[in-house]
Amino acid sequence: MSNEEFTEKIAGMVKSRLGSAEIHVRNATKNNGVHLTGLAIQEEGCNISPCIYLESFYSEYENGDKDLETIAGEIISIHCRNRAIHNFDVSMFTDYRRTCPMLRGRLINTERNAEFLKDVPHREVFDLSLVYYVEIPHPGRQEAGSILVQDGHMQLWEVTEQELYNQTMKNMEGTDRASILNMADILADMPGFLSGNLPGVGVPMYILTNQRRWNGAVQMLNRKALEDMAVLFGADYYILPSSIHETILVPVGEQTGTAWDLAQIVQEVNHTEVLPEEFLSSHVYQYCAGRGQVYIAA
Repeated sequence: MSNEEFTEKIAGMVKSRLGSAEIHVRNATKNNGVHLTGLAIQEEGCNISPCIYLESFYSEYENGDKDLETIAGEIISIHCRNRAIHNFDVSMFTDYRRTCPMLRGRLINTERNAEFLKDVPHREVFDLSLVYYVEIPHPGRQEAGSILVQDGHMQLWEVTEQELYNQTMKNMEGTDRASILNMADILADMPGFLSGNLPGVGVPMYILTNQRRWNGAVQMLNRKALEDMAVLFGADYYILPSSIHETILVPVGEQTGTAWDLAQIVQEVNHTEVLPEEFLSSHVYQYCAGRGQVYIAA
């Protein structure tokens, strides 16, 4: 069965079970040019519909791990757990004064997103680009949705990219604070990157991300978090791009290896462990405590 046939059958099965809900097939181009197909399930009386992507379900079907009935049931279960319980107040998004506290930043790879970046306000940082989005909280839930800030939004709000940048950096000091996690405490829960070839036992390692651990690599632009880590290490340190969601921090020193050694590890893990849509960079960065600056080390 082709991907298109699978999508059509699953959409029909979900529709038959949910009755009055509207089912829409969405084709989306995600980070790094990755194309995904999903179902948007919109309940009657609700003006938003989160998308459930089907690629992993299709793989499970092709491999014989799950049949269509099971997959349709799981999609409905995901929808019921995550469906919006309130209408989204559109007026909140059109009023920049109400929107700006919810502005967040996301770092993406510039080269792999060249076409995408033509239509969105952004700022280049090394080989990366900072883009902006508005985080939409779901009342009574920890999860949040997001809306990418595009050129049209900036015109509607009558703001500049510089203002978006300033507000995003300000929010990093308040509502979008950094989260610094000791690698030793969470090693067992991390992907293969963190259990393999990184510096040996005894080398302190930390994960730098945000409170949600989602699109958290942007915290490498958080000056206060970077300064705090320099104090903790008592030395300059390397910043390894684990994914768009987090970076790994290790001190500069003989036990760590050179920046080029670490870059080889990053490249290997990007190839074997990181999802294509979550790839950030194969470079290694270094924070210089004396200058308070980050630069590409390898």
